[in-house]
Amino acid sequence: MTGKSTKHLYIAASVPAEIEGKRLHALEEMGDPGTHQRLEALGIRAGWRCLEVGAGRGSIAQWMAERVGPSGKVVAADIDPRFLTALDVPCLEVRKHDVLESDFEAAHYDLVHCRALLTHLSSPHLAIRRMAAAVRPGGWLFVEEADFGAWGAVDPAYPGASTFDRATRAAWDTLHRLEVMDVHLGRRVSTLLEQLHWSEADHDARLRVSHGGDKVGRFWAVTFSSMRSSPLIDAAAITRDELETILRLLDDPGFAFLGPIPFSAWCKKP
Repeated sequence: MTGKSTKHLYIAASVPAEIEGKRLHALEEMGDPGTHQRLEALGIRAGWRCLEVGAGRGSIAQWMAERVGPSGKVVAADIDPRFLTALDVPCLEVRKHDVLESDFEAAHYDLVHCRALLTHLSSPHLAIRRMAAAVRPGGWLFVEEADFGAWGAVDPAYPGASTFDRATRAAWDTLHRLEVMDVHLGRRVSTLLEQLHWSEADHDARLRVSHGGDKVGRFWAVTFSSMRSSPLIDAAAITRDELETILRLLDDPGFAFLGPIPFSAWCKKP
């Protein structure tokens, strides 16, 4: 998720490394099981060459490296590779790379994947074109992005729910308006990949009810906590008391909410 464009303010750009590391770890806990399942369905195996764009802390790149083994190769690319330097896997290369500024090796990889990256970029179409160009014939492009359209408390009568809904939606609306992130990109990823006119194109989405303190709740608690000193809070007209209400509910197991919907799309290069 650390793949901000040169034109966008990444949501966590000013967050201290320790806090951002915790946030990315929470993202891995939340998202890795579903990503693993889809990668296995796409057939990742020994000898494959894989590219992970916007690699974050590197959990998916490291998992890929375990699957492709010494006969394969994984490149973990990120505009900010500070969380990748500790990875020590023989077939894993860490690369500093801005997908909006330069190409990858052409027609080289069996699998190219990104997660929670395109929503932060000023030109997701350009990023997809560059990633697609890196896929070899017969290889796969696999993209995962979230959509915030369903976000909100499950029970509007739950104590604090109305504050939670108003304040968090103000935050998403502000991030979208300031072009910090596209909060509705997830619903469009399948269309973006279909425009490549590749074979075996498909997609899915997973809507689940989350609770304060679970994997999804922990991720958003760390994310909102990191925004305490962010000017985005002031821009969204969220008060400090409202922010504390959000954090309290995200730690409350009795509070149920719909988080962002994870959308996935994949296709095979002819």
